[in-house]
Amino acid sequence: MNVSHIPGPWAPYPQATADHYVLLKDHNWFAAIHFNGEMMEAKQMANLRVMAAAPELMDALIAIVKITDGSQPIDYPGALMVARSAIAKATGATQ
Repeated sequence: MNVSHIPGPWAPYPQATADHYVLLKDHNWFAAIHFNGEMMEAKQMANLRVMAAAPELMDALIAIVKITDGSQPIDYPGALMVARSAIAKATGATQ
């Protein structure tokens, strides 16, 4: 599968004001996020975590698709570990 997004990991980083964040890759920002104040801060932070976890979520999905379509040797534990790690990053949970 060909992917053209900036590879992960991505990290959210707060800016000078509480409603501005950027997404970083190797200490370089590539996306700016401005919270519009219409949602609760907890929901906005949850959305930011999902955005930051996007590359890992994509990697997990690709691994699962490769296993299920037979194009990769079956490594369910490895694919599940990648998926669980991505979900934890997206949800802010600890593993």
